[in-house]
Amino acid sequence: MADSPIANYQSELKELEKVENEVVAIVATIKQGSEQLQRWRGLMIVGTGHSFPGHVTQSNRSLNGNSWPSGSQIGELLAKWHSQKNKTLQAYQAIPDSERSVVKAPDQIHFP
Repeated sequence: MADSPIANYQSELKELEKVENEVVAIVATIKQGSEQLQRWRGLMIVGTGHSFPGHVTQSNRSLNGNSWPSGSQIGELLAKWHSQKNKTLQAYQAIPDSERSVVKAPDQIHFP
């Protein structure tokens, strides 16, 4: 037996929340790194195989280069979010008008 349109919508919405949380986490990583890079002269990037002068290594200011996403990873994740947003909207539109009043539309939902 196939899922009801509402159950399908809720499933797509849950997946959208998961992907959105992944985007928010990457944004936080980039924001933190951006703030650290404002004072780049005393910053060491670890996990990259590069060495830094003693005064930089002693400063204990570092970013983990392995935790930073590549441009390709960011693009892939953002494309995944847009795709999932579209799937969620399609699932919402598949709910009969007479049943839509029991769920919120995707544009009315804001994840924490």
